[in-house]
Amino acid sequence: DDPENYAVAAVIRRYQNALMGDPVAWIEVLSETNLPKGSGFDQYTRKRNGALRSGIVMVEIDYLHECLPVSSRIAYYPDEGEYPYYALVTRPTPTWEAGKAYFYGFHVDEPIPPIRIPLLHNDYVDLNLGEVYNRTYTIFRHRVDYSKEPPRMDSYRADDQVRIRERMAAVIAAHEASR
Repeated sequence: DDPENYAVAAVIRRYQNALMGDPVAWIEVLSETNLPKGSGFDQYTRKRNGALRSGIVMVEIDYLHECLPVSSRIAYYPDEGEYPYYALVTRPTPTWEAGKAYFYGFHVDEPIPPIRIPLLHNDYVDLNLGEVYNRTYTIFRHRVDYSKEPPRMDSYRADDQVRIRERMAAVIAAHEASR
């Protein structure tokens, strides 16, 4: 497995008399570039709005606690009680204006909740984002040094900093015990 070849976006398609099928859902892992204040935010917003206007469900996953959220309706971490990470599922049906959005927030060192992705009609698929994250971590784990704090640790709330340090110590202890 070459970690550099993993996609940051995926499309769920309906196959029906078409070679590629019609897009039904778009899953995007957000980057600093496509979030507010990012250099590609305007372009991303146009692409996002175009997909929503055409009836495509958008699933936007944000692991970037320091950036403004993709939607102004999402509260900004590190405000007390707000989530540093989230997935936003936007279902633009029956129309873009009458559609609904579903927010799945999660905290530091907390399991990532399963994400329900609405498809056509009343169908849906549950995305186990925790499993996706764990598999990705397995691929990249050699790049993580648990003896060093993450960059900009002070950008986390104090209670999250405690959880991060506790998790780091637990990983180091487990690694030493396995030797």
